[in-house]
Amino acid sequence: MARSARRRKHKAQVVEEIDPDTPRIIVIRRGALRQELRQLVRDLRLLLSPNCATNLNEASRQKMKDFTEVSEVLSLTHIIAVSETDRGCYLKVANLPKGPTLTFSIDLLTLVSDIAKHTFNPKSIGGTCNYSPLVVLNGFNVGEGSNGNASEGDQTSAMKTVGTTLNKLFSPIDVSTTKMINCKRVVLFNKDRASDNIAMRHYLINLVDCNTSGAVQDLVDKRSLKRLISDRNATFSDFINDAATGNDVTSSLREEYVELHNVDPGDLLLRHKYGLKNTAEFEEINEGNQKVAVSLTEAGPRLNLRLIKIQEGVFSGSVKFHKYVHKTREEIEKLEAAFREKRRLEQEAEASKKAKANEDDDDDDGDKSNNAEDCSSPDKEL
Repeated sequence: MARSARRRKHKAQVVEEIDPDTPRIIVIRRGALRQELRQLVRDLRLLLSPNCATNLNEASRQKMKDFTEVSEVLSLTHIIAVSETDRGCYLKVANLPKGPTLTFSIDLLTLVSDIAKHTFNPKSIGGTCNYSPLVVLNGFNVGEGSNGNASEGDQTSAMKTVGTTLNKLFSPIDVSTTKMINCKRVVLFNKDRASDNIAMRHYLINLVDCNTSGAVQDLVDKRSLKRLISDRNATFSDFINDAATGNDVTSSLREEYVELHNVDPGDLLLRHKYGLKNTAEFEEINEGNQKVAVSLTEAGPRLNLRLIKIQEGVFSGSVKFHKYVHKTREEIEKLEAAFREKRRLEQEAEASKKAKANEDDDDDDGDKSNNAEDCSSPDKEL
């Protein structure tokens, strides 16, 4: 007896629900960039993960209009563009869909690879990119000491816009419901009051057991393994002696730790640091004497930014703030009127172009219908 054909089972497509408060970002490069800036684009994508497209391959022939037109389809909230000119390097952050667009000058740049080369125990940020980082903003409510020609009021308003934009680049975190184990990274934005320059730093959060000796922590963290392999004369007793004399690396960094209060230290250390899930075997431990601390390890990239201007639209529009150019109210009104007139002419030209294209399509359809009627008519007698 023949077997019946097996039918394919079609799986129902699951529509992913998009949280309106969660940002969706793409980081692109514009124009020819040197190798350091191309690597900066990759580092920024990792820093903004998991809300950023990390494997985006943009083509050099693509224009900015190509990205802005698909922003609504992809539910994008921000576009960050890195560019370079003869005057310097620039970072632009556009808020979608209506703006504003912030233009920064990159005064200092340090890549992730550069920081790893000068770190004693570098750590990879790949595994921590699945968690949104904590965000710390400092000094953005005060606009003092501007070295440019912008007034103090405009500077304060501009810095508030910058602080709001930087805060929206990352997912909002509810302190009351967020677990400590999900806090893997922190991003710091600090505005200097004297120069209005913005320093960005990216750190990894590490949990530290304050009750374990430095030698044991080195063995657990596999720091001493490299020394045992490289130095044939090194033994385990050397690390024990270093811990007793206070010369171990961990004890030298104790002053950089910050102790946490009102937390369960045993559960945090077993789950987060040592990767243990079953805590029933450790119930006999006196948790009253247990202490846990937090240390920060810089991961990069490291940026020093200087705000140049703020535009009203998405990579276009009237300039609402400029650090070095200050115009009077009459000049601003004239520029806005000229911009509105230019925008009106562009819209009329685009509308006429679409109308002409529709007329051409109608003419082509009419020609096709006439040809079809001629083909369907009987042949004439010769």
